[in-house]
Amino acid sequence: MDDSWLRRPEAGLELGALVERRAGRTPWQAWTWTPVAVGPAQGERAAWSLLREAGGTGLFYAGRLPFLLHRKETPAYLENLSGARPAAYVVLAPDEGDVPWRLALLTASPWEAQAWMESGDNVVEGVPLPGGLRRLIERFVELHHVDEPFQKRRRTPHFGDDGTPFARPPGWRAGGQDGDDDG
Repeated sequence: MDDSWLRRPEAGLELGALVERRAGRTPWQAWTWTPVAVGPAQGERAAWSLLREAGGTGLFYAGRLPFLLHRKETPAYLENLSGARPAAYVVLAPDEGDVPWRLALLTASPWEAQAWMESGDNVVEGVPLPGGLRRLIERFVELHHVDEPFQKRRRTPHFGDDGTPFARPPGWRAGGQDGDDDG
């Protein structure tokens, strides 16, 4: 297989995501939407196409997006690959259409997925990483990862770092008076 495209600093391929819809368990939520898989993009299929429905559960093709790998993200990919269950992360963001979600991101970086969780509005789910995609990520990391040794930051000198005491001397008062009554 020709992997020359993986040698670029940013490489990617287009993937599609499958999302499962189930009946909600509370009166406030009619449906729950859970990403369940990623796979090859299906260009001719419209986003949010119903693939099958059985027993109150629907499986939808949520759409396609670029699955990008960037050379500066290789530590995150390594963390993902070294876990017990490597994952591709699917992010759904709120939308105003017939389906309350839009496919927002497909990534291999757990750190990027975590950043999308901060608002609390998005659905972020790790789905099983297909074997072929895992091998592509491993090859990308092999080509681009550079171990950077930890470097302790040196503090910028601040007032008091020149050896003079930082604390105020005993008896000090605002206005420059040292507490003596002599004036």
